[in-house]
Amino acid sequence: KKEAKNDPRIKGYTVLIFSGSGANSKLNAHNRKNEFQKLFPDYLSHLTWKSPNYEVRVGDFRTKIEAEKVLQEVKGEFPSAIVRADLIELPELNVPK
Repeated sequence: KKEAKNDPRIKGYTVLIFSGSGANSKLNAHNRKNEFQKLFPDYLSHLTWKSPNYEVRVGDFRTKIEAEKVLQEVKGEFPSAIVRADLIELPELNVPK
C-alpha cells in the first residue's frame, strides 16, 4: 500500500454523527449535517461518501480526549455518535504576513 506523499492530512480523530447507506442516505446525511451546523455552529463538519456509506463527521481533533469532549456535547442530539480514528486536516497556522 503506497501512502500519498502530498496528502496534507494527519492521523487524528473525528466524531461520527451519521453513517448510512441505501435509499435516501445522501439526503439523510445532508439533513443531519445541516441540523448539526444549526445546533453547533462553532464546529466544522464533513460529509463524505465511503462506499457504500454516506458519513457525517465532526471536527479535526489531534487527540482522542479532544474528540471525547465534543462527543459528550453532541451525544444528547446525536445519541449514536462515536469517536473514530481518522485522517484529519492540519489546522491552519496563523503565520504573520
